[in-house]
Amino acid sequence: MVNRTNVSSWQGPVPTEADLAGQARGIKERKRLYDDADLLALANGGEANLRLWTSDAQRDVAARTWDAEEVLELVRHAIKSGTSHWPEWCVQSPDGPAAACDVFTVFRTEIGRADGVKRLMQYYLKLAISRSGKLLLIASCHTTEK
Repeated sequence: MVNRTNVSSWQGPVPTEADLAGQARGIKERKRLYDDADLLALANGGEANLRLWTSDAQRDVAARTWDAEEVLELVRHAIKSGTSHWPEWCVQSPDGPAAACDVFTVFRTEIGRADGVKRLMQYYLKLAISRSGKLLLIASCHTTEK
């Protein structure tokens, strides 16, 4: 049995393996876990406050060749203009720590770096505030086409 640690500042019950099975990772609260002001303060604090917390988030950001400020810009846009969804548990690895995340989808118009074509992109983000309250944890940051 895995003894999972919650690394986020939201301190509800730590998820069981049954809670994390398949796609059923929803948190029973069914409401946003973090205040917009707290998320934005961390996002506005710059790169020092940002952690691409999962290997998936690291891979997705690297594939888009974004720097930290581009990630933070998307995060700010999601918080201000995105659609929030029910919060979910995210895990760093199968036996690793968990973070309680607010979930957002957001549309953004982008110009392709290679072809210069304008496209409307939809992104899916999962955000958490670390237990210390000093880091913005990014668990997912990919297009909805993934």
